[in-house]
Amino acid sequence: MIRILVYWKVPSSLAGLQDSLRNGNFTLFATTDSVFRRANVTDFKGFSPDSLRRILRNYIVTTRYLATDIPTANNTELTTLGGGRVYTTKTAAGAAYNNGIPVTKADISADNGVI
Repeated sequence: MIRILVYWKVPSSLAGLQDSLRNGNFTLFATTDSVFRRANVTDFKGFSPDSLRRILRNYIVTTRYLATDIPTANNTELTTLGGGRVYTTKTAAGAAYNNGIPVTKADISADNGVI
């Protein structure tokens, strides 16, 4: 299973994503803790499983994308597991952004995809 739940310290059983992530090849566009802190989220314990599932599914796409797979372009639209959109930008110099936030680490391998 993608380590998103470990990364954000969310038990997979609490988020209810085990079946969705069991088979496939996924990409997780993980955000930094600072994004959650700006939204006053310090942990996910107060969220219902349905809320967690809706939030987390909007950071996962159902195709494995390495940094080299992202086209050099502005706002390439990708559809998330939750039906939302992620917009990726990669400059000619190789800088990458997801929804306008700089990518600090890429291509972290997981057993069913990449972070």
